[in-house]
Amino acid sequence: MTVGVLAPAGPPQGAAAALAPSRSSAAQVLGGLGLGAFPPESRAAAPCGVDEPGAGATARVVGTGPSGLRVRAGPSRAFPTEVILREGARVTIRCGPRRDVADGDWVEVEAEGAPSVVGWSNAAFLDQEPAGAAAAAGEPSPILGWVYSVEVTAYSFQPPGEGAQGSITRSGVPARWGLVAVDPGLIPLGSQLLIDGFSHSFIAADTGDGVVGAHVDVFIPSAGAAVAFGVQYRDVIVLS
Repeated sequence: MTVGVLAPAGPPQGAAAALAPSRSSAAQVLGGLGLGAFPPESRAAAPCGVDEPGAGATARVVGTGPSGLRVRAGPSRAFPTEVILREGARVTIRCGPRRDVADGDWVEVEAEGAPSVVGWSNAAFLDQEPAGAAAAAGEPSPILGWVYSVEVTAYSFQPPGEGAQGSITRSGVPARWGLVAVDPGLIPLGSQLLIDGFSHSFIAADTGDGVVGAHVDVFIPSAGAAVAFGVQYRDVIVLS
């Protein structure tokens, strides 16, 4: 039913700082991972894949609370987040560390139970397990959510016609604040979303001809507010 009302695009916005782990609460575990073995300049230059201290060890995500640990495309916060691991998730250290001047050491990790999840995380939020430690039976999925950079627009109530269904969403529930339209090929209907800049979650309940790919259309009851929202670019976390 959705028809987004577009305005001139604003500049892209970064990942939600409120969703990032707090370094002050992290366990001080760098020594346990053997991350102090190289001087910083050697760590920055060493290619991934060589025999490095800590490689092959397993570790647990610690000190992140409900925000989880961000897994990024590279070893610093300058790289985009691809997935978020839950507190307590088990990972295997693939290589590292790599030193970032602002954020310290980063290691490349692979999520236990989700081998397709490989990327870089801040080592301050990883606590190495004893050698030979085994995963506990029945552990939940390590994935807290997937992260997408999307175009965000807004829509409001509309009369039936031109394929729209008035105030009823594709899921069959009345349109209301807290619901969004998505492309089900990317974000399944029924998914819970966190959108950068909003303090609460949304439910993917609607679709629209103009909502294709990395695009989320937020329902806003006020037509004026929907127009004023315009086109924005934000990170969206699709919770698992």
